Amino acid sequence: FFDNRVRLEYTASYQDIKDQIFDVPTAGSTGYQYLRTNAGEMTTWSHEFAINASIIQTKDWDLDLGVNFTKLTNKVKSLADGVESIMLGGFVEPQVRAQAGYTYPNIYGVAFQRDEQGRLLLQDGLPVGTAGSQNLGECTPDFNMGFNLKARWKRLSLSATMDWQKGGKMYNGTLLTLNYFGATKESIPYHEGTMVAEGIDIATGEPNKVEVSKQDYWMAYNNITEAGIYDRSFLKLRDVTLSYQLPKFAGIDISVYGFARNVLLWSKMKDLDPESSQGNGNMSGTFERFSVPNTSSFGGGFKITF
Repeated sequence: FFDNRVRLEYTASYQDIKDQIFDVPTAGSTGYQYLRTNAGEMTTWSHEFAINASIIQTKDWDLDLGVNFTKLTNKVKSLADGVESIMLGGFVEPQVRAQAGYTYPNIYGVAFQRDEQGRLLLQDGLPVGTAGSQNLGECTPDFNMGFNLKARWKRLSLSATMDWQKGGKMYNGTLLTLNYFGATKESIPYHEGTMVAEGIDIATGEPNKVEVSKQDYWMAYNNITEAGIYDRSFLKLRDVTLSYQLPKFAGIDISVYGFARNVLLWSKMKDLDPESSQGNGNMSGTFERFSVPNTSSFGGGFKITF
């Protein structure tokens, strides 16, 4: 539109994938734990929308803005006969799994026992975990958005990109372990003293009245996997570049520039970058335990064109 100063793009795609290769659990009586076979059906819907606009175009000024929106939904329709979910990565507990009837992937682990109203069930004043693994959250974000800025004033140029992710769950084993051992700011109020926790006594069905050590409560709470499940929504200033074009000399163009990457992060999960995760592929962005933190980088240089 407007002599190509405003550009719109929209892409929609649908995939119906059959006969995927999985390690399907088998009965121990066969002598094998898994059978690698073609099993399962998954559907994928994706929507991508982008708008780019040249707001200002003059001799001394340029200003370009861009926004893109992506929504991806992977859903497992079915797995092998008699199989509801398949482990994709993790430990005995927790695990990242593909589960029939749900988006892909999701996190399985021990959850808090709760009553029908969602209140914690307490035994001797302390939280209690479920006997087996439960679905603790679907990892697929609601959407992702990107923002791009390019600006120029005479010979000085600035470019920046920002990413926004909304929703999606992840397991953060680092924070869970730090909390368990009282090594976080969040744990400080629980280092000493006693408390009566809010919840329902599992034996009586009445509000809890048992007084316990704060430290015991904190460690019991963070010994349950669900305490390590976090919303991985974030807004990140991914990179900024500033450059200056020197006057042309003997037919040679020279520009100098400086950049910063991974500059700022606003995250719903405190203290760690939600993009730090363990492994690649199925576990990427959904499962974290003692992973190397993401780093910021700064640099500069010059470019010669002739």
